[in-house]
Amino acid sequence: MSSDTPISLKTAREVLGVGPLVSPGDLRRAFRDAAKRAHPDRPGGGAERFRQVVEAYHRLQGLQPGAERI
Repeated sequence: MSSDTPISLKTAREVLGVGPLVSPGDLRRAFRDAAKRAHPDRPGGGAERFRQVVEAYHRLQGLQPGAERI
């Protein structure tokens, strides 16, 4: 996935392992868990995977009611 193309909602949900009706708290928890697993300093992690997790979180966070638009 290149940084030029925005991540789709479906892909963002798959990356974080959440459903379409995720609460803000559950979204944040899913992001933290995925970010820990994908972090480049962790075994099995990598920079590209970590970027995907961060991009997915930002994409879904923007859909939350009252979320700050980035």
